[in-house]
Amino acid sequence: MANAFEVVSEFKTAADQAVLDAATAVTDIQDTRDGLWSGLAGEAGTGKTVTDVANAATAVKTDIVSTQSANDSLSAQIAQPAITPTWQSNALQDDVSFPVSNIDGTIPGQLGLLLLLPISVQQDRTWEVVRFGIATNAMTSFYVGIYQVDLSTGAATLVNNCGNVKSQLSTALNEQEITIPGGLTVHRGEAYYIGLLQVGGTASALFAWSNTAVFTTGQYPEAQASSLSGQSSLPSSVAAGSRSPAARVWGAAGLPGSNVATPPKAFYTDSFNRANAGSLGHQWINRKEG
Repeated sequence: MANAFEVVSEFKTAADQAVLDAATAVTDIQDTRDGLWSGLAGEAGTGKTVTDVANAATAVKTDIVSTQSANDSLSAQIAQPAITPTWQSNALQDDVSFPVSNIDGTIPGQLGLLLLLPISVQQDRTWEVVRFGIATNAMTSFYVGIYQVDLSTGAATLVNNCGNVKSQLSTALNEQEITIPGGLTVHRGEAYYIGLLQVGGTASALFAWSNTAVFTTGQYPEAQASSLSGQSSLPSSVAAGSRSPAARVWGAAGLPGSNVATPPKAFYTDSFNRANAGSLGHQWINRKEG
């Protein structure tokens, strides 16, 4: 049986170890607080309290919120479709086959003739409608679709089929606005054709530009419209070699006239809650009293 001295010695050793462990724990906690503060503030710090860490976290959160808000506003303005001058289109945010002001008459329509109107995308965006001009609406069916153009081969692939839009045709206006089902996301530099096909009844004349200049072949999309005869519905694809040159029929793609998106205004907000001394991190200017 251990004597009293040995028991007391063991208790003292255990107590000393407990004190040492507690001191180590305190040091570890302090090191953790200092590390958290340094990481948040972006500079070295020692002796930081829980309050210091909380203040640094709040400052970082404020930075993040302000930066995100600024990024959202900037991104919205950059991605916003540019305003189109009225000499290009009567709508304010269109990509066009050629300026609407160049229209100088109409060309006779033809049943079963698929007309492909070239549109080059000016910026990343979503098209929601297509536009074109017709003189009457006595045809039985009017099919509209959007074809994407392979810039190297000229092949055109149907990417959005608006279907038979005869019921959407306006009897009061020559300019037609046809909804693109689900919209179509397009990117700068891409090229598309608006496909127009009249079937049955009496074909309508289409508004066009009489310019007959001949351009280099083998370049896609063609500067003028192209056509494919003998069609009763929109084909899923059209090879470059199967198309024939056609008159310059006007067409456009963009946003509905009632849904023009205006650029958002950017606002900066700040509580101006700054400490009179010390540092609130690398994003702030150090301030000193005196």
